[in-house]
Amino acid sequence: MISFVGLDFKVEESFDVVFFSSPRSVQFFLEKHKLSGQILIGCVGHATADELAKWGLNASFIGSNAGHPEQVGASFKNWLGNRKVLFPLSLNSNKTITSQIPTEQKLEIAVYQTISTPQQIEKADLYVFTSPSNLKAFLSVNEVPLTPVIAWGNTTAQAISNAGMKLIHVLKSATEEELVSFLASHLN
Repeated sequence: MISFVGLDFKVEESFDVVFFSSPRSVQFFLEKHKLSGQILIGCVGHATADELAKWGLNASFIGSNAGHPEQVGASFKNWLGNRKVLFPLSLNSNKTITSQIPTEQKLEIAVYQTISTPQQIEKADLYVFTSPSNLKAFLSVNEVPLTPVIAWGNTTAQAISNAGMKLIHVLKSATEEELVSFLASHLN
């Protein structure tokens, strides 16, 4: 339902910390920008930390509840202190975490864009939506499902609720492992 494309960007100001809000932000940022050894790294959760590890990098801050970006943002703000932070983002970002950081303390750079690629989907017994963009693309060519829906975190859950759909579960850590575990224990 969605795809991603990297954008041209320049990092023109200095920063002490970089915060990655998704594995895609890691990929698209690091494809074009190398981090110095003095820069501390923060990330939204363990899936993003795993992507950082693929690039040989370790996060000093890992959000403990990626499905709840408001909570991650509050924890990150406390951890950040007075340091300046760079946020490599999607052009379509909801900026849930960045909105908690004072303007003078942050840099926001769009490093990729989410592209809607809607498709008609056969009716299913259960739907999983990974983002508000994914939901929007689905609804642009499909009817609102009457069957249960799972949300990949709170931001997606809010979009699902706004669409009037039947939400049965919100992933807290927003990982494939959590989804598989939920499905195995609840859909036998």
